[in-house]
Amino acid sequence: MLRVAVVFLVLCQGLAADTCAYPGGDCWKLEMQTCKDNTTFSLHGLWPQWKGDCGKDFDISALSSIQSDLQTYWASCPEHHDTDKSFWQHEWETHGSCSGMDELTFFKKGLELRAKYASTCDTNANECGVCLSKDFSTVQRCSGKTATVPEETNKKMQARDSPCCATCEGPREKYLSVDTTHGHCGECCMEPEHYAGFKIFEPNLEPSNGQSCSDRGYPKYDSTVTHGVGPVSMTLDLYDAAVSQVVV
Repeated sequence: MLRVAVVFLVLCQGLAADTCAYPGGDCWKLEMQTCKDNTTFSLHGLWPQWKGDCGKDFDISALSSIQSDLQTYWASCPEHHDTDKSFWQHEWETHGSCSGMDELTFFKKGLELRAKYASTCDTNANECGVCLSKDFSTVQRCSGKTATVPEETNKKMQARDSPCCATCEGPREKYLSVDTTHGHCGECCMEPEHYAGFKIFEPNLEPSNGQSCSDRGYPKYDSTVTHGVGPVSMTLDLYDAAVSQVVV
């Protein structure tokens, strides 16, 4: 991609680290495993990396509506000699209690993420860790030694098929960068405090002032991508100009 998709990418996320660190990381680790004599990846846990053991009691009755799914996809491996109930209790009291979700929502989220990412795991491994940003939108690099999804798969998972930045939640605001020569426009959400410094590297960067790339003549959504440069990753929406606007 052009300069708007290289320099501007760095601007959009304010140099957010693409590595999920434990302890203290503002991110999640989705840990999957294969039990003995089984090739299907089931859940080990969904672990917030920022904190553990938040002291909320486990109530198995809260999981009655999804218990059959949990027994299939989040069961204790027989070789660990643990009951499903005690396994789920441990996962909730140690990890889920710090998630900010209620018990049912937490376990549902784990099942949802397993369904999304299990097929990307290396079938020659018996463990698979996928690290995600706190809002679950971005795949990150897991710190430490773990079997993770292959790098090429990781890159593919980071590409999205719908815009991320149509609206921005405070304190972030929308910024645009237009490349008139090549017919592209980038849109992202960025904290205003980063604007002045990054403007030096991307002269076309400017506050959107309520406008979008479409308002600037770039109506065709191309993709939403997350790119990494060393220890940083960033996400933005890319838009193409109408054919008649491209300068050759």
